[in-house]
Amino acid sequence: MTPAPPPGAAGPPVAAGSERHLAWLYAPAEARADVAALLTLESEIAASTRPGIEHAVAHARLGWWHEESAALAAGRARHPLGRQLAAAFVQRGLSPPD
Repeated sequence: MTPAPPPGAAGPPVAAGSERHLAWLYAPAEARADVAALLTLESEIAASTRPGIEHAVAHARLGWWHEESAALAAGRARHPLGRQLAAAFVQRGLSPPD
């Protein structure tokens, strides 16, 4: 039996039943928002490599995400998802994600 998502909680941007969806679904309730943020961040980065995207646009997006990843690791995230993850790490007494 799989646990139901909490009422009013939006799921992550992944296919239901996928490994990533199951990771979110089985995460402790207090961690689901952060897991969803991580999965959404992954989805945003992966969108830079989707079929049909113009080559120069893909490079620009990937370059920006590369910079944002470095900023997140340094504790200076600019993107709202990165700031959410950084705050979650600080709240749990962890160093910024690398």
